[in-house]
Amino acid sequence: MTTRTLDRPATYDDLRGLPPEARAEIFDGVIVMSPGASPQHNRAARYLANALEVAGQPHGYLVNTDNDVQWHPTAVTRPDVCVVAEAHANDQPITHYPVLVVEVLSPASAARDLVRKRAYCETARVPEYWVVDLAERQLFRHHFVDSDTHYTVDTIDAGDTVTIDAPFPLVVDTGVIL
Repeated sequence: MTTRTLDRPATYDDLRGLPPEARAEIFDGVIVMSPGASPQHNRAARYLANALEVAGQPHGYLVNTDNDVQWHPTAVTRPDVCVVAEAHANDQPITHYPVLVVEVLSPASAARDLVRKRAYCETARVPEYWVVDLAERQLFRHHFVDSDTHYTVDTIDAGDTVTIDAPFPLVVDTGVIL
């Protein structure tokens, strides 16, 4: 992981100025570059993206992988998987907040995924934020209960299922991804 500093807070326009193959995000105005993901990481993200797409599309939701989400002018992240309303699925960057975001942990991004990205999602009231920990074989489901202002976290172990009713019904067998 490397950071790139400017004499001002970075914005989405600064990301667009990087080479297309650059894996970069902006955290609090600082551009952070990350290495490519492992095959296991990519398979887990792809499996979840496929399951979410099959369940969400009939309800007007599409799945994006590796697309920029702009939380505010100096915070642009690239979730492994995000579910958005069909009307905003082609936005770049996505500025209408997703209804579900998935991050698969990797050594280079774990701290950002668990703290900063979670905070962006929680502040934006993204209904579901999932973190997949392949090393520990667990999925952490962050979600709101009733009118809570902070996420409740459920820990789902390998072989158990994740079941949600909103924004669309879905059951995922974690044994396939963990």
